[in-house]
Amino acid sequence: MMLYFGLSRILSRGYYRWRRLLRELAARSGGNVYTGHRRRFFYVSPQNDVEIEVRRIWTSLLTIRVRKPFAFPAVTLQRVPRLLFAFFEAFIPSSYRINSRPYIAHCADGLSNLTKRPGFDAAFNRISRAGFSVKLGSSGLKLWKPIGRYDSGNNIVEEYIRLARDFAQVCSCEFVEIPVHAIPSEQHCAYCKELLTENAPVTKCATCGTPQHTECFQLNGKCSVFGCESPARAPELIYH
Repeated sequence: MMLYFGLSRILSRGYYRWRRLLRELAARSGGNVYTGHRRRFFYVSPQNDVEIEVRRIWTSLLTIRVRKPFAFPAVTLQRVPRLLFAFFEAFIPSSYRINSRPYIAHCADGLSNLTKRPGFDAAFNRISRAGFSVKLGSSGLKLWKPIGRYDSGNNIVEEYIRLARDFAQVCSCEFVEIPVHAIPSEQHCAYCKELLTENAPVTKCATCGTPQHTECFQLNGKCSVFGCESPARAPELIYH
């Protein structure tokens, strides 16, 4: 019995620590705090766009919601333990994964739509480092995670609120697909615009076929055509 109460007290530290942090945030920056039923504590931002819930169950759970509905199909990115993910990664279809990050998507169509948005990869890196799982849909954005020992500090609440708002902003940006066309001229480099001569090695983009000086392609690190920017090039060199 003593072991049970001792363990319960340790697991509840995150709940009480975050309840104190949210009260301090409300006193410092405004917003409302209130206690819900069954060991829940809530904070609502002054702009009424962010809600933070701290819940005490078998462990302390942190949930951040941003009230900003999304038009694309609902998608959940569930974080899983790294060891478990490493074991099952080979069996998970690529359409349900985000590279090698320890996440599994519950909607492949929604994930495909989401990853096309500008800045998604950088924003999701921050989400992954913080250890949040993610759900987006018509009701807004939801981030959740167990509260760990590193989820503390004077500015941790503001940091997580900023993270949630930034990610919601990135996910709400519409992806505009730019049609890619090769530059009609076979006589000028797409990067430096100089003539392609037989004295300088020339290569073509493997995606759109636009000719460029090999040196220019290497210098730029990608195709110079706006909307293509492919890093792939044709394996063979051509000369004029």
